[in-house]
Amino acid sequence: MLLTVEDVMNLDIMQHAVVRSGSGGLNSRLVKWVSVIEVPVEDFVGQHELVLSTAIGCGHDQALFLQFVKDIYNSGAAALAISTGRYIYDIPENAVAFADSHHFPIIEVPWKVRFSAIIEAVLNEMNSRRHKVFKRSEDVQQRLFSLILQGAHLSKIAEVVHQELGHPLLIVDHRGHVYGESRRIGAFRKKWQRLIQSEPKIPKGVPVRTPQHLSHSDIRCLRVARESAIQVVIRSSGKIVGYMIIPLPSDVTAENFLQPDNSIVLDYASMATALWFSREHAVQEAEMRLRDDFVWNLAKGETPSWEAVLSRAKALGYKVTLPYVCTVGLIENLRQLYERHPSDDVSYEHWRHNIMRYTEEQIHHIGNTVNLETMTTCQDGLFVIFLECPQQNFIDEVNYFLDLIENEVKSLLPGAVMSWGIGDSRAGVRSFHHSYSEARVTLDIGRRQRGSGTRSTHEDTSVYRALMCLKDNQDLKDIVTSTIGKLVDYDRQKPGMDLIDTLNAYVRHHGNVSRTARALNLHRQSLLYRLRKIESLTNRSLVNADDLFLLNLSVKLWTLTADEQKIQNA
Repeated sequence: MLLTVEDVMNLDIMQHAVVRSGSGGLNSRLVKWVSVIEVPVEDFVGQHELVLSTAIGCGHDQALFLQFVKDIYNSGAAALAISTGRYIYDIPENAVAFADSHHFPIIEVPWKVRFSAIIEAVLNEMNSRRHKVFKRSEDVQQRLFSLILQGAHLSKIAEVVHQELGHPLLIVDHRGHVYGESRRIGAFRKKWQRLIQSEPKIPKGVPVRTPQHLSHSDIRCLRVARESAIQVVIRSSGKIVGYMIIPLPSDVTAENFLQPDNSIVLDYASMATALWFSREHAVQEAEMRLRDDFVWNLAKGETPSWEAVLSRAKALGYKVTLPYVCTVGLIENLRQLYERHPSDDVSYEHWRHNIMRYTEEQIHHIGNTVNLETMTTCQDGLFVIFLECPQQNFIDEVNYFLDLIENEVKSLLPGAVMSWGIGDSRAGVRSFHHSYSEARVTLDIGRRQRGSGTRSTHEDTSVYRALMCLKDNQDLKDIVTSTIGKLVDYDRQKPGMDLIDTLNAYVRHHGNVSRTARALNLHRQSLLYRLRKIESLTNRSLVNADDLFLLNLSVKLWTLTADEQKIQNA
């Protein structure tokens, strides 16, 4: 507890002292130090100091003494104690009137009371109070960390803090979801949950100034349904992992609540909860790795037996007997998004890992919100999602789910571009590998056909599926090689020309040169040069219907084979 002028007046050494002015606010004037000052004051007095003086040099002159009192008051001192009986016998009335009008205490101290005795008594009281505060904080620290070591729930930690502060509280994660709560918090919790449901992001409070040197926490004040609350930010490894939310009664201000003893309790509570979230994060990371391995093995078809799958799924909380459809996707422009706001503190790899984990968490959270089972993994930037779906007419359901995912990702990363492939013809039970294979082929073909930032279903690639029946025919392989082999080699040697993509765009725009040039962002003459290059390398004419059909068929077969090889190598 902080020392006030009223506390000083209650010390034994001050029993014969008399308050001559400002007696109404003694309990609100903090005393942080004691000093002895005579004229001139200048800059020798600091904020909240109890100033002792004999008034030598000004006690004989009322005008000088009044100026002395004004200087002490203007320095921000807590009070002025004048030793009377030697250099001044009575406090002048004009000085008392000034001090009273400014609620500034002037205290008369008998000459026989030594200043050294007053200083010793005040410092002893300060040290005693400081010792009690740190003893209390040490006890709190031991109790909190003992609970952490015992693996206690956050609600038990919240209750210990509640008992120490005398105020109920919530402990929430970085999204505002309640992880722990004390007693007597039920009504406020409902207000908090309504706030979180109505706000896209957890509100950030206004920073609150805490007593100097007594709190290292990031403490803020916010409003929750017209109610003031303290928001203590919980960080782990420099990242916000949660908050303590403490509602304040209407008659308690944030500044009054954040007294040194309360601030220190909040410091230790913040450290303890940060440790809890850190441990929880480590456990979740371990669980997520196990889940990743399980889902990835399902996707690849590398499972020892269906019985083993059922056993493993039960341990991980998955319901593999439901019908699922596989969707795969990726964020196309992560590197560019990182380079817009690069950080010396976080490498691209670490930042990318955090984005992948965040997106996986959001996929799981969205599944819970729409009441659908999900199984998710992320492999080298590729999201593999098995979404519970009816076996018929489920494309709208999948698209709605993907809309929700993209909204979350784009709220974190404005400008993010996502591409998706949906393995829709294999939705069902025990069809994980087939659905994944179709989704992966669909994604790769869709990106080749329509570019990044698109969604493709298996039905969209019907032409390529028809060609799958022809791709292994040796005569067709020879035709493809003889028709576009030189084009493929040229693109490999000079990747900037992209003749295969140019041919695809030309066919897609029905041979319209102007539209093709706009689509490729090329000058018309540059496009014409590429088209002539295609004709010279293939010895085929782009205005001959049969030649154009053969070129288009060859490119599609080559693309299909290249995509399958990419998936096999993944």
